[in-house]
Amino acid sequence: MLDIQIVKEKMKKVVILILVIAAIVALFLGNNHRQEQRLYNKMQGYLNVDWQNSAMERSSDYSLPLVLQPINIEGDSISLPLLMMKNDTINNDIITDQELDCIGSWQIISCKPDSIQILVPGHPFSGKYEVVFKKEYFSNQYHFLICLKNDSTNLICEKNESFFSGRPKVLENWEN
Repeated sequence: MLDIQIVKEKMKKVVILILVIAAIVALFLGNNHRQEQRLYNKMQGYLNVDWQNSAMERSSDYSLPLVLQPINIEGDSISLPLLMMKNDTINNDIITDQELDCIGSWQIISCKPDSIQILVPGHPFSGKYEVVFKKEYFSNQYHFLICLKNDSTNLICEKNESFFSGRPKVLENWEN
């Protein structure tokens, strides 16, 4: 009888230990999902590239886009600005074909630190980026910036003001 009581006590301790471990894992996964959702939500919409303060070091020389197009992120899809080689001639057929090369996908790699991967084969912005959110005050208003950095590119982007209408939660803790 004594052995059954001891086994029951040990089983009770094992069950409690398993429940505690499961609770810790659930909290960790829930927090990680919230961090990914925060980054995902902030990245959605138009990112206006500040070409004057951005830098791109590649083996080829690219010129600024013919039309200053924003980066557009909708869900898991991304549309990047059309960049031309400095020696390219302008031909509408070529531009139309190259615009297709500007569409792809993106994904979150990590939330500590924030980092993403842009998957647009053949585009110079394709690659992995650290993501830094900044809020700066100039010209009598706040500017919400997203900096995308890797070893060869530093893109400074600003969120379009229309992105924030009806979404005040996104503004909370912008820099976190």
